[in-house]
Amino acid sequence: MNLERLRKRFSNKNFKVKIRFKKLKSGRYSIILDYRFMENGREYRERKSLGIYLVGTRKSYNEDKNKVDEAIIIRNKYEQLVNKNRHLINKEKTIYLHEWFDGFMNKQTKSNSRAIWRKTIRHLKIYQPQDMPLKRVTKEFCEGFHKYLKECKDLNDNTSHTYFARFKVAINMAYEEDIIPRNYAKKLSFSKTNGTREYLTFEEITKIYEMPYINETVKRAFIFSCFTGLRLSDLYGIKFKNIIKENGNYYLAFSDKKTNGFNKFILHPTAEKIYKKEKKSHGGEHIFDLPHEATFRYHLRKIIEKAGIDKHITPHCGRHTFATLCITSGMDLFTLSKYLGHKDVKVTQIYAKLIDKKKDEAIKKLPVL
Repeated sequence: MNLERLRKRFSNKNFKVKIRFKKLKSGRYSIILDYRFMENGREYRERKSLGIYLVGTRKSYNEDKNKVDEAIIIRNKYEQLVNKNRHLINKEKTIYLHEWFDGFMNKQTKSNSRAIWRKTIRHLKIYQPQDMPLKRVTKEFCEGFHKYLKECKDLNDNTSHTYFARFKVAINMAYEEDIIPRNYAKKLSFSKTNGTREYLTFEEITKIYEMPYINETVKRAFIFSCFTGLRLSDLYGIKFKNIIKENGNYYLAFSDKKTNGFNKFILHPTAEKIYKKEKKSHGGEHIFDLPHEATFRYHLRKIIEKAGIDKHITPHCGRHTFATLCITSGMDLFTLSKYLGHKDVKVTQIYAKLIDKKKDEAIKKLPVL
């Protein structure tokens, strides 16, 4: 009721510059100027916050009324500029799309959160290679990025959901700060699925290991993951100094990139063999001299294709493979959870259910009398 009384103090009819009230999360209302202008033959819409806020209660009516009167004076000055065909573009520094998203990534304190933002930005830059002013973001732009993620062959629905959720956070903040007139991404979403945790059998790993490939480093790094359970981010980070020798055995001791937790476990003979081969092949600091992640994923797809394996295998499937190999070899879930760095053994139980499902499928394939 009080807002309606305040709105009656001004009229937007016959004005090119409109006064709007925008409700904030705090419950207050921000006074916005809403107008359109022409630039390079195209019409754009601009919203400018006046930095004037209304409480909107009955008790605050007199104070709010004075603020609205102040906004009317400002609006009338802007109206004069519009009628003289002068653009009302903010004189502040233009905020660009890539810069805006980089700001969100740089605010992250956890390495895993930072990595998710970095990957989101990587796909955003593939979709929109040339940077542009953030205020040029439109409904069509948001729908286009949503479609890009949905159709990207390297991403499943859950990963697309994760990346688009970050995109929506940044777009919503742009709307909250009146850089764009609408939260164009608000109604767009991805449905999360339980998904299938694809993995390789020991026979398939052997086939890949013995098969020559143009990029042996990528191939060996992936197989190393299959026998250590390392994530892709950890494959990029582990160094030769992370391998230590104690009582004749080699151990991998490192800080998990996702959880920041310290982990130490004995190397499987195959992983040990790969470690020694890498040490002989180059004198770098890191065990694996890997290409950019996109190139890594490309080569892994080609490796799986060349091996004739009809499965959707991603770098993270090396971790799934390690878990299933451990369970089928008799390792208990509690021990496996320690290897994988899971804080809750319930997360590890997913792999046990996966094995049970495969057993059920195998029984169903048996011939019937």
